[in-house]
Amino acid sequence: MIDAKKQAHQLILKYYYSLPNNGSHNVGINNCESRYREAINCARICVDTILNDTNQFMQTQAQSEYWKEVHTWIERVGSDDESSRLTFDEFKMMFVDTEVSFSIKLDELGGF
Repeated sequence: MIDAKKQAHQLILKYYYSLPNNGSHNVGINNCESRYREAINCARICVDTILNDTNQFMQTQAQSEYWKEVHTWIERVGSDDESSRLTFDEFKMMFVDTEVSFSIKLDELGGF
């Protein structure tokens, strides 16, 4: 399992890039700043669902604690806590894994 801080940021970015945008940094409804806030809320809802719904089924204490820690990191990111920010190397490593899986999927589709 990846560490909770990285997991929180990955969830936020997955939602961020799936939301529509207007190309503006801070002007308009779908600007980058509002998309980021919405992505944080989506990630929060996702983790809340994991914690609430999977408690009905089999989930170990360690899994539950892990997702609680991810939720805490999402809250910290949402509150602009300075310590919640990724270092450049941490941020870069998030995309190394993504590029590998993305290129594999493209190869499966015949590539582009």
